[in-house]
Amino acid sequence: MPKMHNDKLRNKVMLEADYKRIINTTSKSPSLIGVKLSYEFGLRVSEIPKLRITDCHASYISIVDSKGGRSREIPILTKSQREAIKEFKSYSQNHNQINLGIKADSINRWLNRRMKEIGITTYTDSKTSIHALRKAYAERIVQHIAKENKCSKEEAWRKVSTYLGHGENRKELFKIYCPNLQKSD
Repeated sequence: MPKMHNDKLRNKVMLEADYKRIINTTSKSPSLIGVKLSYEFGLRVSEIPKLRITDCHASYISIVDSKGGRSREIPILTKSQREAIKEFKSYSQNHNQINLGIKADSINRWLNRRMKEIGITTYTDSKTSIHALRKAYAERIVQHIAKENKCSKEEAWRKVSTYLGHGENRKELFKIYCPNLQKSD
């Protein structure tokens, strides 16, 4: 496959309509909650099993010992984020656990199975299914911060980049995580 085509595949952002179809299920799987947490907070699939009830605070969640051993805080900015945290806590408490009690592979398998069930192939074909959720988070929160703070999307990206665990000075990742926001303000 030519490199240009490969680059385009990695830039898939989960569409809100696709996300809603994926979560529109009667499934009681903790993987469903994991998918919601990834979409709402931009979590890596490896971070979801590690998230504990005690990591969820009134205004932020703590991601402890993530990629490269780094930790970070992600602010809770929206109603849907609060609802995802509430669902996470409720599930964990009802199952007498401090977390979801699942592995990262289980989340990936559940998401890929669910997309296959409903006929969504865009993300699995591009091998970016769970990562497309992180990109959807990035675009939504960049727009939210830009609007709330009356700043450019590029300025908002600096904050969002740290929420994703990339650091503040990673301008080059804006194109990768927010491909649909490339037009100037």
